Amino acid sequence: MNEPVTGKTVHDGGPADVAPAPDPGARVSPSRRLTLVAGSPFSGSGVGTLAGRYADLLERRGWSTRVFVPEGPTHQEGSRTPSALPYERLFAAGRRAVEQGDYVVVLGLPDDRAHAQRAVDTLTGLPRCALLWERPARPNAEVAADLSGVAGLRRVWTLNEVHARSLRGMLPRTTTVSVAPFCLPAAFLSEPSAPPDPTTPPYAVYLGRFDEWKGACLLAEVWAHRVHPATGTALVMIGLGMAPGSAGENLVLATARDHPDRVRPVRTTRIDDRVRLLRHAVVAVFPGRHEHLPQSLIEAMAVGTPTICTAIDGYAPVARDQVTSLLVDTGLRGLETAVLRLRDGPELRESISRQARDEVRRRFHPDAAAVWLEGLITALGESGAPERPDAGTADQ
Repeated sequence: MNEPVTGKTVHDGGPADVAPAPDPGARVSPSRRLTLVAGSPFSGSGVGTLAGRYADLLERRGWSTRVFVPEGPTHQEGSRTPSALPYERLFAAGRRAVEQGDYVVVLGLPDDRAHAQRAVDTLTGLPRCALLWERPARPNAEVAADLSGVAGLRRVWTLNEVHARSLRGMLPRTTTVSVAPFCLPAAFLSEPSAPPDPTTPPYAVYLGRFDEWKGACLLAEVWAHRVHPATGTALVMIGLGMAPGSAGENLVLATARDHPDRVRPVRTTRIDDRVRLLRHAVVAVFPGRHEHLPQSLIEAMAVGTPTICTAIDGYAPVARDQVTSLLVDTGLRGLETAVLRLRDGPELRESISRQARDEVRRRFHPDAAAVWLEGLITALGESGAPERPDAGTADQ
């Protein structure tokens, strides 16, 4: 998932993620051609990842697809071979695809304001084209400030209704804010091939940015000095999207050096590695403060790992206290107690694991995402313009 796109296909999710090869002699109706443009390398849930994943889903449903991504390192997944282009040509390629009769869906916009404005100017108002912005991994006020500075932006989408409602109150009424489904990688839906190794010491997993909030570095300190001595559970910290050399990362690394048996940072974000680490963990911990619904939280629930997370409104549809998760008042208070409850309460652990797994698989199954995307495309074909309501939401 974190491999640089170099013009070759990236197979990162196992055989279940690889779409059947299309028949090279088959003709595809123009009404079943789709171009997906990843407007930014990695943003929240990873628009490059979603572009490749959506392409695979629709290929299985009889569509002919192609994927364009920005040049440079990007998070890409799926069996489609993406075309990497500089920003100066990326959105023009989307416009040409519309002119050739394709439906075009643009996922995400660049962080750079000038490039984002170029995307809007190039694509807004075209028939059969949807321009969608997705930046859930930041506070709503910051997202709204960025969006308000891009003239002519008609549509914003996010991964949960709470986040969408908040943004609707901050953005101009001319901007439609909608909810779209996150699509689980197939690797998180597979059954384990082998039981966990009984000789492996118990460990928890933190998935998030090492430089996000103060949560990561404080969590490492609290775990090293309080949680581990009480529970014997080490903490594996997976730095998704972390900024190398940031203050948060440096503090995490320093704590890990001082307590190598209690805190272990890991830089990998590959899907297979995350599945393995999550599936064998005692618990997954999310002390974040943002209003989005983290991809990593959904993934942990999908493989049946019990979770502990902050009581944030954006988690509410999925993370329900003592039903699908254990919620704590802040990222840290009560953490030791929550870990002990899950470690020493097999019935609670099994109940949370089962209900969380069923919940996220129902909400975020790839079939649901494919139905939503086909509904959006159908609406584009009927209206001839992108400013139409969504076909469905992830939080219905």
